[in-house]
Amino acid sequence: MTTSAKTLSTVRLDPDLLDKLAIFHQICLALAASVALVILAAWLSSPFGRILPNGWTLMKFNTAACILLGAIGLLFSQERRTARQRTISRVLAVVVAVVALATFVEYVFHLSFGLDTMLVADSTSPDPGRMSPQSAACFTLLAAVILTMRVTKQPAARIADLLVFMLGVLLLVMASGYVFGALHLYGLTPLTLSSPHTITAISLLGFVAFNRRAEYGIFGIMLEAGFGSTFARMALPPALLLPLLLELARAGAIKAQWLSPAYATAIATSWATVVGIGVILILAWRIDGLQREISELSLRDELTQVYNRRGFYLMAEQALRLSRRSSTPFSLLFVDVDDLKQINDSLGHETGSACLREIADLLMKSFRHTDVIGRVGGDEFIVAGECGEDFIRQSAQKLELAIVLINSAPDRQYSLRVSYGHASTEGHEAPTLDALIDIADQAMYQSKRQKKMAAQYMRE
Repeated sequence: MTTSAKTLSTVRLDPDLLDKLAIFHQICLALAASVALVILAAWLSSPFGRILPNGWTLMKFNTAACILLGAIGLLFSQERRTARQRTISRVLAVVVAVVALATFVEYVFHLSFGLDTMLVADSTSPDPGRMSPQSAACFTLLAAVILTMRVTKQPAARIADLLVFMLGVLLLVMASGYVFGALHLYGLTPLTLSSPHTITAISLLGFVAFNRRAEYGIFGIMLEAGFGSTFARMALPPALLLPLLLELARAGAIKAQWLSPAYATAIATSWATVVGIGVILILAWRIDGLQREISELSLRDELTQVYNRRGFYLMAEQALRLSRRSSTPFSLLFVDVDDLKQINDSLGHETGSACLREIADLLMKSFRHTDVIGRVGGDEFIVAGECGEDFIRQSAQKLELAIVLINSAPDRQYSLRVSYGHASTEGHEAPTLDALIDIADQAMYQSKRQKKMAAQYMRE
């Protein structure tokens, strides 16, 4: 991937999500490092080790050391770190890879390089101090991911994505093996296996590594702000947990002899179908809600939060069709803000914007929540809804009284003044929305002319 392609792929990432993940990453790394430090202290201090619960020795000294080095390596791999810190990150990744690969060689060739017991003795295992091969495989992949974290050029970028994917699969296999007692999926013997705290700590590191790599690779779809990314993030937890939980329930029912294997399998399959449909419905509901929110944003005027011109025409056309279907009157009020240009020129555009927001607020308070209110021009608003002429006149009078009340407030920098006209289908053949707007617009201009003539007469 070229530099320009990389830029195109990263600008879509959701910055708010990345900020939240950055905090969560710090927590994950801190937890993994804390587990490693406790185990390291226990190996170095026998009195401290004796107060820990049984089973802590399943995490060997070099395993804990690799977890600690991996956590520091991931911490220093962040983009905002200095070049020196990123170099330290790569060096630590190489150290982790050397220890893990040495473990493989020891298992394959039945050798011992002395790395396993270099700092501490370990007499509790047939292979003193040696981590399980599954743990070694995880550390090898983790080190490779850290080393290729920011690779963007092809085909190296796809190899880096494959490495982080393989790490995730291996961690899932190990966790499933531990939960269901499949020994050889997470160790060789009861004395040479990946302990639950090892699996947990490496999983925390794997989660951070996956998200960090996703900022540069194909898994970036999980970090974007679009519908597909949102859907993927919502679907991922059920996809990961549902099979595990159902299989646990099935195995538990069989072990407790509540059900025969055939019945347990049939019921688990049925529940998988029911839960899967439920998850799909929940996701569909959520996605539909997100789509409505985005649609609302595209139809709203940013300044006043009423509908913009496009939103008004869309919603008002629907309301007009409904009124025709139910044979109810449909009316609209065309409102023009008087002297907005003078307010902008004398007091500034911020004051003019405040004036428009005040008018929009008054319209929303003066009319029903079911009425469609839109800003269709710089200083023009329209209110439309299923109502008769009497209602639209009363609402207009209510708006006038509200304006008088606001203008009477002390220390007002400007006075709100509006001109308006209304139109209705009541008693007439239902015209088009544009025809109604033209009628109301002409009535508004007639009102504005009358006010100007009256003001001129008063001056004379």
